[in-house]
Amino acid sequence: MGVVLTPLWLAAQTQQTQQNQVQQSITQSVLVLDSVVVSAVTVGAKSPIAHTQLNRSDLEKSPSTTLLPVVIALTPGVVSFTENGTGVGNSYLRIRGSDATRIGVTLNGIPLNDAESQEVFWVNLPALSGFLERVQVQRGVGSSVAGPGAFGGGLHIQTVGATGEAYGQVDISMGSYQTYMTAIGVGTGNRKGLSLDLRYAHTQTQGYIRNGYADMHSLFARAAYISGKHAFRLNWIWGTHVTGITWEGVSPEMMAEDRRSNPSGAYFDEGGNLHYYDNEVDDYTQSHLQASWLFCPYPRLNWTTTLNYTLGDGFYENYKQDRKFSTYGLPDQEINTAIIKRSNMIQRALMGNDYYVLSSMADFREENWRILGGFSGSIYQGTHFGNLVWVMYNQNIPANYEWYRNHSKKQDVSLFLKAEYTFLGSLTAFADLQYRAINYHLKGPDKDFALLDQDSQYRFFNPKIGINWSFLSDHQLNVGFFVGHKEPSRSDYKEAVKAGRPYDLLPERMFDWEFAYRYHRRSAQVEMTLYYMDYKDQLVPTGKLTDVGYVVKENVTSSYRAGVELAAAWQLFNFLRLDGNICLSRNKIKDYTAWVDHYDNPLYWTPLPQLQEHYQNVSLAYSPECTGALMIETKPWKETAIAVVAKYVDKQFYDNTGNSTRALPAYWTGGLRCSQQLNFKGISKATLSLFVDNLCNKKYIDNAWVYRATFADGSPESIETGLFPQAEINYTVSLSIKF
Repeated sequence: MGVVLTPLWLAAQTQQTQQNQVQQSITQSVLVLDSVVVSAVTVGAKSPIAHTQLNRSDLEKSPSTTLLPVVIALTPGVVSFTENGTGVGNSYLRIRGSDATRIGVTLNGIPLNDAESQEVFWVNLPALSGFLERVQVQRGVGSSVAGPGAFGGGLHIQTVGATGEAYGQVDISMGSYQTYMTAIGVGTGNRKGLSLDLRYAHTQTQGYIRNGYADMHSLFARAAYISGKHAFRLNWIWGTHVTGITWEGVSPEMMAEDRRSNPSGAYFDEGGNLHYYDNEVDDYTQSHLQASWLFCPYPRLNWTTTLNYTLGDGFYENYKQDRKFSTYGLPDQEINTAIIKRSNMIQRALMGNDYYVLSSMADFREENWRILGGFSGSIYQGTHFGNLVWVMYNQNIPANYEWYRNHSKKQDVSLFLKAEYTFLGSLTAFADLQYRAINYHLKGPDKDFALLDQDSQYRFFNPKIGINWSFLSDHQLNVGFFVGHKEPSRSDYKEAVKAGRPYDLLPERMFDWEFAYRYHRRSAQVEMTLYYMDYKDQLVPTGKLTDVGYVVKENVTSSYRAGVELAAAWQLFNFLRLDGNICLSRNKIKDYTAWVDHYDNPLYWTPLPQLQEHYQNVSLAYSPECTGALMIETKPWKETAIAVVAKYVDKQFYDNTGNSTRALPAYWTGGLRCSQQLNFKGISKATLSLFVDNLCNKKYIDNAWVYRATFADGSPESIETGLFPQAEINYTVSLSIKF
């Protein structure tokens, strides 16, 4: 845990500060450039969009080893979960039950979601929070953004800007499960309009479960220059990692013996002895190059243009035992006159992608008006292919034999216009219109030789309207109505093709109604949000995973999420503050048809037509009806801070049948954060911190998947389950020194 909930008054105050910055002359601070770039996707204190903002001071109160989903886990409506049992490795989040493919993430205003999978894989950007200025978490449809994923939540990230003076910083962390991190950062400060910043971090861990290790490197480089009415910025963000494969989870039977076990890479020798392949890995490198130009012809108008190029390249490597040669399009092998039909093999599933984005937007303010307009266009090109790097029985199979290759191209164009108008002194009207056009082309065979040839076009119009009433200086009422649409992902296309229903795959639509009351004073703040998210053709997780860990989904005609979110902060004394939130919801599919795989018998597993199961008013998977967080922070001395935090997540089903045998029990976990400022001559700031997670040593599970199959001969149903147990009590010690 380790993250401090942002006081509600501070979030509002920060939003107002950001708005004032944009109105100031560009020559005052290079930081304005970064604020303007993200102003089109973030929202202000009077917005009808439910949101929470974490600033740099909040991010620094979390262990620098953990990935961003764990850092923001205490914000309202957010549930984070991890594969290797800790936040140092593959980590994910859901907002109001919406998964990563529905959470629109931007980095300095540029879409960060992968264009095909529509997810953000946070392990590709390790130690990201160490070079962030702020993070805004939006709930519901959220503000219009370019690219996929803005369909239930938003995460808008801004990297750090220039400081006034030169600096140096060293961060060192160590913790449980052989976790270590070292980070070094330097900056020139503002030197006649020019500033340079550089930060490198290396993080490694063995993880909680077997093969849950991670070895991660990241680099952030920034150059900015101001001259008159112009400002320029160049960002390079690079991340690389080698992590053990952990997406299979642990079966209930294995976990009963050892909750830290992991079947990935397991194989048996000829004597029946169990072994694990030691290079069962996910190896991936990703870099983002962003160049921005800001032109400020006069103080009320800013025009920003950004070019982005993202390069991704990597592979999964797996040991496969007793596989048919025909599975890889190979003939049976003849070894010493013996015909061999099966062999142990090591395979790699490789991918490479290029992502180009051009974004341009203008921000105009005039008395009671604020108008933003913009354009974003992107081209994504990806290639997926597979190699055999080793075959036990090999007659004449060429080295790195390639058995499949497919290509994809996605073009995405977005136009938006936003306006805010304040009238009668206390009312602010809000409108946000977005038009989005997508062309997606997929061609070539998948690893099972199923042709994925697909051409799809989508045209979406997403209007959003709302109004804010500010009264009695401390109170606000907000009402908003938002429309969102979303196209299927590559994984959705693949599974629909293989199920023989490619034309049944539909885009999704959501109507989102939001009502909020906010009370803000310096010593006490309260927010209440009521929402109703009405879906048509929502793609919901079935509980099944693909062979590389993606969630398999299917359309349901009618479903909804409805709930209330309460958040409060109370500064009891100068040395004591309470923060907390609770979210209560109902998340239902009104009429659900489950498709269950059907086979002849458990001996031959010959596929037969799928069976249908019908359910009425059943709970959506991975959608707990109650989540909550609490923090008690005290500062007994001027340079000492101690905080106790807790997170609660209610029971959640991991398929859509509402069967209690396929549900995760409710869990809660606590944490402790202690920090002490140290004073040394020649050092501007030094902080020693201790973070303790799962303080009460709970043995809990935060995620799961399930696969079901039935048999025509009447044999019992086959059920495979993967559970993701989390680490028991663990700690991190950090030392941060700034020069």
